[in-house]
Amino acid sequence: MKNLFYQLYKSELRGVIETGQRKSFITFNADQYFDESRKPIEILQQFSEHYLSEDKQISCENANHTFILIPIEGELKIQSANESFSLSPQHVFLSDSQQIQITNEYLTKLSRFYVIQLKELHIETKIVSFDTEQKNQLLSILETDSFDFKLGVYSGREDEKYHSRFENNFITVVNGAFEFENRLMETNDSLFVKGQQCLEFEALSEYAILFILSF
Repeated sequence: MKNLFYQLYKSELRGVIETGQRKSFITFNADQYFDESRKPIEILQQFSEHYLSEDKQISCENANHTFILIPIEGELKIQSANESFSLSPQHVFLSDSQQIQITNEYLTKLSRFYVIQLKELHIETKIVSFDTEQKNQLLSILETDSFDFKLGVYSGREDEKYHSRFENNFITVVNGAFEFENRLMETNDSLFVKGQQCLEFEALSEYAILFILSF
């Protein structure tokens, strides 16, 4: 029998980095934030949520990692190597560049986005679009030999059973509330499930959004 392991990462227990231009919430150890229970998980090196001030920019360093950047609110400009990209919600940006520079294009609003860093994976720099009108199903954003990344938008009281190719699954609630493997998860809560390929969950609120990284 496989060894099952669950770890719930509550949003209020994340590390916080705050400057004059941004506020970032980090799930795994970085900079001055350290907790024995917050070590990276295999290829998943970092997962963070960022609020970037109006017309400000930040740089994300990359040491042999792959970036997955998911805009939630606002318009972003991404500078990667010698390329420039414009991103908005319903886009996912993927890159293995050594550094990316992120600028909030809004002059009067904060932008909100997530950054995932995966260890030593090399993929083509590109933007993947998805349609949030396709509700109550998991949309495949990217599938590789090493990981799958899926995102779903759900109506209240909708349930689903997800069959993963992989035994490691990292789930994050972007908006709303879910019951995932009999655990209540709310906005910005994450759950790591090890040793299980079939996952059951139910959306508990209207326009509930989650994504699943399987590896």
